[in-house]
Amino acid sequence: MLKPYSDALEIIKTANYQSDKEAEAINSLFRWLNQIDNFDWVPPAILYFSKNSQTPVNLKRFLTDLERLAAGLMILRADINDRIERYARLLSAIEEDWDLYALDSPLQLTVDEVERIVKTLDGDLYLIKRIRQYVLLRLDSALAQGEASYDYSVITVEHVLPQNPSEGSIWLQWFPVEEERIQYVHRIGNLALLSRKKVIAQLGVDKARKNTRVKGMKELPDLKQLTDSDKDRLIQTLWDELQKLQQKKPKKTSKNSSLPPAQGFKAAVSEPSGSQEINRSASVGRCGGGRKLTPNPDQIIRAEVNRCKTCGVSLSGTLQQLLQRYEKVEIPPIRPVVTQVMMYPEN
Repeated sequence: MLKPYSDALEIIKTANYQSDKEAEAINSLFRWLNQIDNFDWVPPAILYFSKNSQTPVNLKRFLTDLERLAAGLMILRADINDRIERYARLLSAIEEDWDLYALDSPLQLTVDEVERIVKTLDGDLYLIKRIRQYVLLRLDSALAQGEASYDYSVITVEHVLPQNPSEGSIWLQWFPVEEERIQYVHRIGNLALLSRKKVIAQLGVDKARKNTRVKGMKELPDLKQLTDSDKDRLIQTLWDELQKLQQKKPKKTSKNSSLPPAQGFKAAVSEPSGSQEINRSASVGRCGGGRKLTPNPDQIIRAEVNRCKTCGVSLSGTLQQLLQRYEKVEIPPIRPVVTQVMMYPEN
């Protein structure tokens, strides 16, 4: 009984529907559905597919509306509870053979939902990261009548009007008022899809001008895309950085000058990263530490307790338990040894 549903799920996830009619259109809809940022739409798709897999025309119509519903809920950022409730009603409608294309069908977007979707798309789309790429890809596909291809491993969303135009940019001449520029910068009409390898080439002059800032510069920008004023600014910036570097002369050491090691600047030497702290044994006299005791000491002192410090009873002559043993090494006073030699003549 589960076999038809598992087969349907495999076809949906791989977009591998086989039919003499509408197969490419149906697989294209499966691919778009698989780009939705949730999978709550999958159960209704499985149920309808298992019932209508042999009628591609009906299947295409249903998937078209299902993709619109799933995309609409994603654009509205509907939470999981709203999505589950909506798709549960859709499952019931499919099982009971309701008219799925009536205005009050759970498959169809309501008037309020449509208005809110339009309002979202007419706002700062770039700032809604979870939907901006899907919306632009879907719009591009619709404008290309389904003939657009998206085989690039990485596709980015870029601005036409830059977010932060550089000084002297033509964009500042076209949009001199910052408040007006901000109104358009994140809108759908100012966004473009680019493959990663074409980002720098197609972002225009302003993208190259951003690279004229020395800080963080990893390579020289394309000079052909810079105006004369941009080149002058780049030269001046590089010259200022050179002057700063020349003022920061390193301190003389024995390694970079003729100073002897004793007179040169000695940099602080840090411990090697792999060095390990040397654990010292306990001090002499402490239990378990210090050097080994001498087997034959010159003198032994038995520091026995004479009286109990609590009750004052004499403990002399009692067997006392050894608490601790340690050695104290003293060097005797150094005294010179004077040898007097007396010599006599031979007679």
